[in-house]
Amino acid sequence: MQKLKTLVYCLLIGAGLVLFVACDNESVNQENEINIGALLSLTGNWSSLGITSQVILEYGIGEINDYFRDSGDATRLRLIVEDTQLDPEIAYTRLRYLVENKKCRIVLGPQSSAEIARIKEYADANSVMLVSQGSTAGSLSIADDNIFRFCPNDIPEGQAISDLMWANGIRTVIPVWRADVGNIGLHEAMLNSFTTLGGVVMEGIEYSVDAVDFAPVSDSIHTLVNVRLIDDQPAEIGIYLAGFDEIVHLFNVAKNDSLIAALKWYGSNGTALSAVLCADTGAVRFASRVGFPTPIFGLNPDDHEEWEPIVNGIENQTGIKPDAYTLAIYDALWVAALTYQEADEEDFAQIKSTYTDIAQYYIGLTGLTTLNSAGDRAIANFDFWAICNGVWQLVGYFQPNSTIIWNGCP
Repeated sequence: MQKLKTLVYCLLIGAGLVLFVACDNESVNQENEINIGALLSLTGNWSSLGITSQVILEYGIGEINDYFRDSGDATRLRLIVEDTQLDPEIAYTRLRYLVENKKCRIVLGPQSSAEIARIKEYADANSVMLVSQGSTAGSLSIADDNIFRFCPNDIPEGQAISDLMWANGIRTVIPVWRADVGNIGLHEAMLNSFTTLGGVVMEGIEYSVDAVDFAPVSDSIHTLVNVRLIDDQPAEIGIYLAGFDEIVHLFNVAKNDSLIAALKWYGSNGTALSAVLCADTGAVRFASRVGFPTPIFGLNPDDHEEWEPIVNGIENQTGIKPDAYTLAIYDALWVAALTYQEADEEDFAQIKSTYTDIAQYYIGLTGLTTLNSAGDRAIANFDFWAICNGVWQLVGYFQPNSTIIWNGCP
């Protein structure tokens, strides 16, 4: 991998695409340590992504510092990880610590749009780049700010899940979503895509980020289903759910309602590969019963020889199967490393422009990392995951040309 990256960048220099990348092994005696921050949810909601992200970043830091050492570069990166618990206020506090105490100019994460929305103003005002692996809210797709996202925004995911529901014969969707900016954005993206196909999206149910009792949510779903059964057959009604690990509580209530437990349910990226869901027997049984395919930014199967050993290693270490969001933060780290190899670490404008330039042509574990004008991932496939025989399994793919390849549970 290291030799491949060096070769790629030497070739890019020759093509005039990326300038001033060192390809020699000139020895340097004095090391120059640069801090890289990471804001991850390690103990809160969506901790599965936070945990796998920390593991791959620690692996990547070692790999990168070996690469610098072997190429005779004095640069060394030091990773400083802060736990946000997926809480926007904690994210704000920890970002200030990373910037004001640790002098970080590139911070990887945070992973949710709600956190990004809370700390964006500070990042823009204090010359710090945030590079998220998991934020998708379209409302944060803003040109020329300091927010970059190595994953696609919510629009293509909305198309992916809408196309799947439509292909499954769903004509009416009852949406249920967590009241944070990321999941609100996913709901809106699905709504726009599904209605464009000719479907009906009901007003739905929004629940608080602090919700614990999901009986009222389940009851509201039941009421809306009864309303639609006047015009629709049960097979034409689907439940779309955009949230995080708290959906386990909803599943454990909904499993006792035979009406809504007989419908098809669909998820979003925040629920895909949830270790919390998989550890709850009642939730697993419900998810298996209702199908619950979840779209998530996907990896190219043709490149499996590159990413599969790392995926397997992380799963063996953590018990959690990492997804493309995990590998995206690894690619974001590598682009940061190559940026610091070329840019003046005291010149934020140069750091930002160099990072953007390198990202346009960098080929990492998640493929080509080209960003659009708003700094979001420009090209992406989606995988569909569902719980089969008690574990998450890959059941289908969505390609940018709206092609769905469906394998289902084995």
